[in-house]
Amino acid sequence: MQYLQQKMLSSAWKVLKPGGVLVYSTCTFGPEENEAPISRHLKHNDDALIEQIDLNIPERMSGLKSWDGAQFHPDLKHAIRIMPSEYMEGFFVCRLRKKT
Repeated sequence: MQYLQQKMLSSAWKVLKPGGVLVYSTCTFGPEENEAPISRHLKHNDDALIEQIDLNIPERMSGLKSWDGAQFHPDLKHAIRIMPSEYMEGFFVCRLRKKT
């Protein structure tokens, strides 16, 4: 699904207005569908930046810095992974802003 995730992210980015916000979220914990597409997107789009998400959730973790030998963009520390709990399913979310 990584290729499809990258295509959807790229397509959405093209129609996003400068200053606009895109929230990228998946219901998987696979870095190849989460951090990898975002990291690639940041590498190829100088007008993209990750914004911090302020959620006070105990099961929250930062985005991964690396996985299986791949290094991800350092700003992915602002993405979050919500671990499954008795109250909700787990998911990944990253808030991207298009620079003006």
